[in-house]
Amino acid sequence: MRRSIIITILILNYLFLSGQSLKRKSLTKADKEHTVRWRYEYRSKEGFFGESLLLFKSGRYKYEAGGCLQGFFSEGRWAVVGNEMILNSDVKKNDVPVSVSYTNDTSDIVNAFKFGIVRNRKGDLMTDAFVIINNDSVKCLPMAGGCVGTYNRIDSVRLQFENGFTSRWMGIANNDKHVLIRAEVDIKIEGYKSFDNVKYRLHGKLLIPDKQ
Repeated sequence: MRRSIIITILILNYLFLSGQSLKRKSLTKADKEHTVRWRYEYRSKEGFFGESLLLFKSGRYKYEAGGCLQGFFSEGRWAVVGNEMILNSDVKKNDVPVSVSYTNDTSDIVNAFKFGIVRNRKGDLMTDAFVIINNDSVKCLPMAGGCVGTYNRIDSVRLQFENGFTSRWMGIANNDKHVLIRAEVDIKIEGYKSFDNVKYRLHGKLLIPDKQ
Protein backbone atom coordinates (compact mmCIF):
# COMPACT_ATOMS: atom_id res chain seq x y z
CA MET A 1 0.00 0.00 0.00
CA ARG A 2 2.77 2.42 0.97
CA ARG A 3 4.59 1.66 -2.29
CA SER A 4 1.48 2.40 -4.37
CA ILE A 5 0.99 5.73 -2.57
CA ILE A 6 4.60 6.74 -3.27
CA ILE A 7 4.27 5.77 -6.95
CA THR A 8 1.04 7.76 -7.25
CA ILE A 9 2.64 10.84 -5.68
CA LEU A 10 5.60 10.60 -8.08
CA ILE A 11 3.25 10.31 -11.06
CA LEU A 12 1.22 13.33 -9.94
CA ASN A 13 4.36 15.39 -9.45
CA TYR A 14 5.58 14.38 -12.91
CA LEU A 15 2.27 15.37 -14.51
CA PHE A 16 2.26 18.68 -12.67
CA LEU A 17 5.85 19.52 -13.58
CA SER A 18 5.53 18.40 -17.20
CA GLY A 19 2.58 20.75 -17.64
CA GLN A 20 -0.75 20.12 -19.33
CA SER A 21 -2.84 22.39 -21.51
CA LEU A 22 -5.98 23.58 -19.75
CA LYS A 23 -9.25 24.01 -21.66
CA ARG A 24 -11.78 26.74 -20.92
CA LYS A 25 -15.11 25.36 -19.70
CA SER A 26 -18.56 26.83 -19.28
CA LEU A 27 -19.15 28.53 -15.95
CA THR A 28 -21.35 26.75 -13.43
CA LYS A 29 -24.08 28.51 -11.50
CA ALA A 30 -21.81 28.54 -8.45
CA ASP A 31 -18.98 30.04 -10.53
CA LYS A 32 -21.21 32.93 -11.58
CA GLU A 33 -22.35 33.51 -8.01
CA HIS A 34 -18.70 33.71 -6.91
CA THR A 35 -17.77 36.15 -9.73
CA VAL A 36 -15.59 33.72 -11.66
CA ARG A 37 -14.60 35.11 -15.05
CA TRP A 38 -13.10 31.96 -16.58
CA ARG A 39 -12.83 28.29 -15.63
CA TYR A 40 -10.07 26.12 -17.11
CA GLU A 41 -9.71 22.36 -16.61
CA TYR A 42 -7.68 19.30 -17.58
CA ARG A 43 -8.59 15.66 -16.97
CA SER A 44 -6.34 12.72 -17.84
CA LYS A 45 -7.84 10.01 -20.06
CA GLU A 46 -7.51 7.48 -17.24
CA GLY A 47 -9.28 9.86 -14.89
CA PHE A 48 -6.73 9.63 -12.07
CA PHE A 49 -5.34 13.16 -12.49
CA GLY A 50 -7.00 16.51 -12.99
CA GLU A 51 -6.39 20.25 -12.79
CA SER A 52 -8.73 23.20 -12.43
CA LEU A 53 -8.00 26.91 -12.57
CA LEU A 54 -10.61 29.47 -11.56
CA LEU A 55 -9.91 33.06 -12.57
CA PHE A 56 -11.97 35.58 -10.63
CA LYS A 57 -13.02 39.02 -11.86
CA SER A 58 -11.16 40.51 -8.90
CA GLY A 59 -7.84 39.36 -10.36
CA ARG A 60 -7.54 36.44 -7.94
CA TYR A 61 -7.11 32.80 -8.95
CA LYS A 62 -7.66 29.43 -7.31
CA TYR A 63 -5.76 26.42 -8.63
CA GLU A 64 -6.26 22.77 -7.69
CA ALA A 65 -4.63 19.62 -9.06
CA GLY A 66 -4.24 16.00 -8.07
CA GLY A 67 -5.83 12.60 -7.82
CA CYS A 68 -7.32 10.30 -5.22
CA LEU A 69 -4.22 10.08 -3.00
CA GLN A 70 -2.44 13.42 -3.40
CA GLY A 71 -3.49 16.97 -4.15
CA PHE A 72 -1.97 20.38 -4.79
CA PHE A 73 -3.50 23.83 -4.48
CA SER A 74 -2.50 27.45 -4.95
CA GLU A 75 -4.07 30.88 -4.62
CA GLY A 76 -2.87 34.28 -5.76
CA ARG A 77 -3.10 36.90 -8.51
CA TRP A 78 -3.49 36.49 -12.27
CA ALA A 79 -2.93 38.90 -15.14
CA VAL A 80 -3.00 38.82 -18.92
CA VAL A 81 -0.06 40.44 -20.71
CA GLY A 82 -0.29 40.22 -24.48
CA ASN A 83 -1.17 36.61 -25.26
CA GLU A 84 0.11 35.26 -21.94
CA MET A 85 -1.62 34.43 -18.68
CA ILE A 86 0.69 35.01 -15.69
CA LEU A 87 0.13 33.52 -12.22
CA ASN A 88 1.78 34.66 -8.99
CA SER A 89 0.91 32.86 -5.76
CA ASP A 90 0.35 34.57 -2.42
CA VAL A 91 3.04 32.45 -0.75
CA LYS A 92 6.49 32.10 -2.30
CA LYS A 93 8.49 28.91 -1.80
CA ASN A 94 11.46 30.63 -0.13
CA ASP A 95 9.55 33.35 1.69
CA VAL A 96 6.81 31.98 3.94
CA PRO A 97 5.87 34.97 6.14
CA VAL A 98 6.37 34.35 9.86
CA SER A 99 6.36 36.18 13.18
CA VAL A 100 8.13 35.45 16.47
CA SER A 101 6.95 35.87 20.05
CA TYR A 102 8.23 34.78 23.46
CA THR A 103 6.25 33.19 26.27
CA ASN A 104 6.35 31.29 29.55
CA ASP A 105 3.21 29.37 28.55
CA THR A 106 4.02 25.70 27.93
CA SER A 107 0.74 24.59 26.33
CA ASP A 108 2.42 24.25 22.89
CA ILE A 109 5.74 22.99 24.26
CA VAL A 110 6.83 19.33 24.02
CA ASN A 111 9.52 17.91 26.34
CA ALA A 112 10.36 21.37 27.75
CA PHE A 113 11.70 22.26 24.30
CA LYS A 114 12.82 25.81 23.47
CA PHE A 115 10.42 26.16 20.52
CA GLY A 116 6.67 25.71 20.53
CA ILE A 117 4.70 23.80 17.91
CA VAL A 118 4.23 26.00 14.86
CA ARG A 119 0.74 27.26 14.06
CA ASN A 120 -0.74 29.38 11.29
CA ARG A 121 -2.91 32.48 11.74
CA LYS A 122 -6.02 30.35 12.19
CA GLY A 123 -4.36 28.43 15.00
CA ASP A 124 -4.01 25.23 12.96
CA LEU A 125 -1.09 23.03 13.99
CA MET A 126 1.64 22.81 11.34
CA THR A 127 3.19 19.53 12.40
CA ASP A 128 5.45 19.32 9.32
CA ALA A 129 7.27 22.56 10.22
CA PHE A 130 10.93 22.21 11.23
CA VAL A 131 12.95 24.94 12.94
CA ILE A 132 16.39 25.29 11.37
CA ILE A 133 18.98 26.81 13.71
CA ASN A 134 22.19 28.68 12.88
CA ASN A 135 22.73 28.39 9.12
CA ASP A 136 21.23 24.92 8.61
CA SER A 137 23.56 23.27 11.14
CA VAL A 138 20.75 22.06 13.42
CA LYS A 139 17.28 20.82 12.42
CA CYS A 140 14.57 20.67 15.09
CA LEU A 141 10.98 19.41 15.07
CA PRO A 142 8.91 21.21 17.75
CA MET A 143 6.16 18.59 17.38
CA ALA A 144 8.61 15.96 18.68
CA GLY A 145 10.46 18.29 21.04
CA GLY A 146 13.92 17.46 19.75
CA CYS A 147 16.70 18.22 17.27
CA VAL A 148 19.15 16.56 14.94
CA GLY A 149 22.42 18.20 15.93
CA THR A 150 23.33 20.35 18.92
CA TYR A 151 23.77 24.04 19.62
CA ASN A 152 25.12 26.19 22.45
CA ARG A 153 23.64 29.47 21.33
CA ILE A 154 20.88 30.47 18.92
CA ASP A 155 21.86 33.22 16.50
CA SER A 156 19.16 32.84 13.86
CA VAL A 157 16.37 30.48 12.81
CA ARG A 158 14.04 29.82 9.93
CA LEU A 159 11.12 27.49 9.25
CA GLN A 160 11.40 24.64 6.78
CA PHE A 161 8.45 22.50 5.71
CA GLU A 162 8.52 18.94 4.39
CA ASN A 163 7.60 20.09 0.87
CA GLY A 164 10.63 22.41 0.71
CA PHE A 165 8.97 25.72 1.59
CA THR A 166 11.03 27.94 3.90
CA SER A 167 10.84 31.28 5.67
CA ARG A 168 13.59 33.87 5.72
CA TRP A 169 16.24 33.78 8.45
CA MET A 170 15.26 35.59 11.66
CA GLY A 171 17.27 36.73 14.65
CA ILE A 172 16.18 35.33 18.03
CA ALA A 173 16.50 37.05 21.41
CA ASN A 174 18.57 35.13 23.94
CA ASN A 175 16.38 34.77 27.02
CA ASP A 176 14.84 32.03 29.15
CA LYS A 177 11.42 32.17 27.52
CA HIS A 178 10.04 29.73 24.98
CA VAL A 179 9.94 30.81 21.34
CA LEU A 180 6.70 30.69 19.35
CA ILE A 181 7.01 31.00 15.58
CA ARG A 182 3.76 31.61 13.74
CA ALA A 183 3.30 31.21 9.99
CA GLU A 184 1.44 34.34 8.88
CA VAL A 185 -0.82 32.48 6.46
CA ASP A 186 -4.37 31.16 6.69
CA ILE A 187 -3.54 27.85 5.02
CA LYS A 188 -1.46 24.77 5.69
CA ILE A 189 1.69 24.71 3.56
CA GLU A 190 1.36 20.98 2.96
CA GLY A 191 0.23 20.50 -0.65
CA TYR A 192 0.68 24.17 -1.56
CA LYS A 193 2.25 25.05 -4.92
CA SER A 194 4.18 28.26 -5.37
CA PHE A 195 3.73 30.07 -8.68
CA ASP A 196 6.34 32.72 -9.44
CA ASN A 197 5.50 34.35 -12.77
CA VAL A 198 4.22 31.03 -14.12
CA LYS A 199 3.11 31.65 -17.70
CA TYR A 200 0.48 30.09 -19.94
CA ARG A 201 0.04 30.98 -23.60
CA LEU A 202 -3.51 31.88 -24.64
CA HIS A 203 -4.59 29.94 -27.73
CA GLY A 204 -8.33 30.00 -28.39
CA LYS A 205 -9.95 28.12 -25.51
CA LEU A 206 -6.63 26.65 -24.38
CA LEU A 207 -4.05 27.70 -21.82
CA ILE A 208 -0.75 26.18 -22.94
CA PRO A 209 2.06 26.03 -20.33
CA ASP A 210 5.18 27.99 -21.19
CA LYS A 211 7.95 25.37 -21.07
CA GLN A 212 10.75 27.96 -21.04
